Amino acid sequence: DSCHILNVIPDPNFGQNGKHNIYKILISYQFNLYLWTIQYSVKNMEYILCQQSKFQFPPNRTANRILTHLESIPSSKDDHVIAATTNIGEVYLFSSNSSSINVFANSFQACSRGANILLFIDTNNMIIGGGDGTIKHFQFNIKIDSFQLIRGIQLKSSINTLQRLSSNII
Repeated sequence: DSCHILNVIPDPNFGQNGKHNIYKILISYQFNLYLWTIQYSVKNMEYILCQQSKFQFPPNRTANRILTHLESIPSSKDDHVIAATTNIGEVYLFSSNSSSINVFANSFQACSRGANILLFIDTNNMIIGGGDGTIKHFQFNIKIDSFQLIRGIQLKSSINTLQRLSSNII
C-alpha cells in the first residue's frame, strides 16, 4: 500500500492568499489504484474527500499482484505520467490527463522479486530498483511504443531506495 501527492493547488474558494489547498493524491491498496481529491470544508472545519476515481487495468492483469510503489512526473500542464510497481516486478504506466482521466498507457516486466522503487529521470527515462538486487535504466523507444532496458547493474541485496543527488546524478 502506498500514497503519493500528485499535485497541490491553492483553493480558489479562499482567495489568492488563502491558506487552504486542493490536493490530488494517488492511493494504492493491494491492486487498486485511486486518485483522491481532498479539499478543505468550512462546514466540517477539516479536509474532506470530495472526489475519488479508480484507475482501470487491462483485463487479467490483477491476479496475484500487489502495488508496491507509486511515482509520477508532469508531462504537460494538466497531465502526469504515473508509474505503479508490483510485487512481481512489473511496472504499470498511466496518464492522469483530465480529459481522459486515469487511462492505462503501458506495462512491462522490469525485474524479478518485486519492483521496489522507481525514479523518473524525465517522462521518457526511469530507474528501477528491484528485489533481485538490480538497478535498471529504462528508456521509452518510440519505434516500438514501449520502454526498453538501456543498462543495468546487479548488486548482492534488494534495492529499496533511490535518491536523486542533483539534476544529473542519481
